[in-house]
Amino acid sequence: MKKIDSIDVIHSILLDIAKAFHLVCTNNRIPYYMLGGTMLGAIRHKGFIPWDDDMDFGVPREYYKKCINLLEKELPFYYKVETAYKNDKIIGDFIKIQDTRTLIKEDKYKSNTKNHIGVNIDVFPLDETNNKKGPFSRNRIIQFLSSIDGYRLFSLKNRPFSKKIIALFIKIVLFPFGKHSILKITKKLASSGKGSFLANHYGAWKMKEIISKSIMGTPQLYLFEDMEYFGVEKYDSYLVHLYNNWKELPPLEKRKVHITDSYELGISE
Repeated sequence: MKKIDSIDVIHSILLDIAKAFHLVCTNNRIPYYMLGGTMLGAIRHKGFIPWDDDMDFGVPREYYKKCINLLEKELPFYYKVETAYKNDKIIGDFIKIQDTRTLIKEDKYKSNTKNHIGVNIDVFPLDETNNKKGPFSRNRIIQFLSSIDGYRLFSLKNRPFSKKIIALFIKIVLFPFGKHSILKITKKLASSGKGSFLANHYGAWKMKEIISKSIMGTPQLYLFEDMEYFGVEKYDSYLVHLYNNWKELPPLEKRKVHITDSYELGISE
């Protein structure tokens, strides 16, 4: 096992996964968008944000199940599609496509979480919804349920006592119903919405990731490093919505990476 000591190597691995994902989608006419920092990187840097170590994509819900099935069949054997049902390192109804020849460690995961996870890209479902964000709205309930579901697996080390009590309570309440009971509820709520917006309910920006369909538009190709990927049509409106003044670099203290350690494991048939 060899430690990866350069973010450039991480970027190269991510790009290889993204190219494989793009190929499956385009060959099967499945629309997708670059999301979040990946979309920002495409516009502001023509590639990766220099300190970023992940890639995010979104697929409209009506194509999402078909997309997963095709990825599982058509990706190279050393890539693996991971879901919350198969891998405890995933919280929410989305997938990670991991390179099984690698291994990463992230501080947020419990030390006793046994599932392997390698360098990966995230692919989120984009659900039709409205723009209601009140405390009892469908969108707010989905966000709330997703956040408390995370207490099951994220490390509570050095967390406030109150959060440890919440985590214990959730585990006790969920025990009779199975550990994926919250996930099933949020998936049903998210996938049954209607409206003129698309939501990435499991994205890092939470309620901000409810975007008008008119902004998302028809996926457009944008240069990202050495290849073009599909992204949001009205990218300026999208990026302003998420980042406000997106053209300016954030201060140094906010330029954070997700991966703490990463390793190359080699390849096995």
